[in-house]
Amino acid sequence: MTASSVVLSLVAIAAVGGAAYCFLEKLDAESRHETAAANLDELYRQLDVAKSDLERVRREEGTLSAESEGRRKDLARAKVDLEAMKVDAIAAAARDRAAEARIAALLASLADSRRLGSKSVAPGKPADDRAPAPAATKEATGSVAGKAFKVRDGGGVVKAAGRTVLLVPVEGEGSPYFAGVVEKGYPYDEKDHLLRAEVLKTTADEEGAFAFKGVAAGEYRVASYVVWMSGSGLKAGGWAALRVSVDGGSDLHVVVTDQP
Repeated sequence: MTASSVVLSLVAIAAVGGAAYCFLEKLDAESRHETAAANLDELYRQLDVAKSDLERVRREEGTLSAESEGRRKDLARAKVDLEAMKVDAIAAAARDRAAEARIAALLASLADSRRLGSKSVAPGKPADDRAPAPAATKEATGSVAGKAFKVRDGGGVVKAAGRTVLLVPVEGEGSPYFAGVVEKGYPYDEKDHLLRAEVLKTTADEEGAFAFKGVAAGEYRVASYVVWMSGSGLKAGGWAALRVSVDGGSDLHVVVTDQP
């Protein structure tokens, strides 16, 4: 073998080796490309899973928020119901105390009547121990008129439109009880027997205006229960009340807003 043939053989071997190396490099690059593509697909899959988890968490947060709002409203309603129960209990206790006082007064009156009936009266002699005649009824010639409203905490006026306006005698039997109702902010119960017999009532017009005619001289409370729903869904407002004095034949014009 000549030197030239040896050189040619070496060149051929080198060429084959280079081609083999290029082929192997190509295979390695394709393998790396496939691995990178697989890794990218895995990343996309994990991203989809993360998105799904995030949407689920958001839905759960929305559900929890709705449940929390529902619980808040339930608590608010329960608070209102509890206040109403407290009002009913106080009113019932007041009615019971008034009934007991009336029974005691009747028993005392009955005992007095029996003592008077047991005394002998001489013929032709007037019975000086008998009960005196009732006092003359006051002449009812006065009037009370005006407007009733409440002022919101943030400003603005709420008129007593369509609301019941009461005229309660200060010296009446149920006046102390009614004063307590106004002071505590309890609603007026039209069925309350302590007030039905002595309270004058009327309904205010769309401007909150009212008028009482034929009012006897004396001290009175003019009152109206003016309430509205606040932004939080709870009742706001309360009693608009004023104490007035009516003289015989006088015509009063008043503004009834806050409690006296």
